[in-house]
Amino acid sequence: MLRVNGVEAWISDENKSPFTVYGVEKDASAGVVSCWIAYEPGMNFAMRWRDLDGTVDIGGFVTVDGCQYGGRLIKARSYAPAVFSRIQTSSMYSQPLSFPSHSPAHHVRTPLGGTIVLEVHVVASGETRIHEGLSDLAAQRLCCSSQAPLLASLLPSSSTEVASLGKIATFIFRYRTISQWLLS
Repeated sequence: MLRVNGVEAWISDENKSPFTVYGVEKDASAGVVSCWIAYEPGMNFAMRWRDLDGTVDIGGFVTVDGCQYGGRLIKARSYAPAVFSRIQTSSMYSQPLSFPSHSPAHHVRTPLGGTIVLEVHVVASGETRIHEGLSDLAAQRLCCSSQAPLLASLLPSSSTEVASLGKIATFIFRYRTISQWLLS
């Protein structure tokens, strides 16, 4: 499991077991942690994260190989982890997140595998009003905030809109198959 700025993140298999991480690199001042994980083609997985402080609302947004898939909201004082394991394909249907299978039709983006990115923001949602200002605690967590809030939906089919008050963490998981590991 990776940790930075009071947020912990990991990728797990279908049995909820975290993948082993390799080559962890951390830039605490920028709030960025990266690592490598080994995967099996076609295997389903889940992106999981939790707020270790639990003092503000946070939203995590998942991108796989450059495609933004949405995210999850963790309300303040909710210590359960967020789980992102399905991709909305329409307002009524979804499919599990899965690593690419290496069929003849599959185009590998790089010879080194792919990338899963989780960006975590302090957010205002629901009844929260942005113009009322931030608590001192929320302001302390915003080490890399932008000036203008970014409106984003947590799920393509969700009506929950959130306003980013600033990014606090970025987790980068680069994935490779075992055979790619052995060749490198």
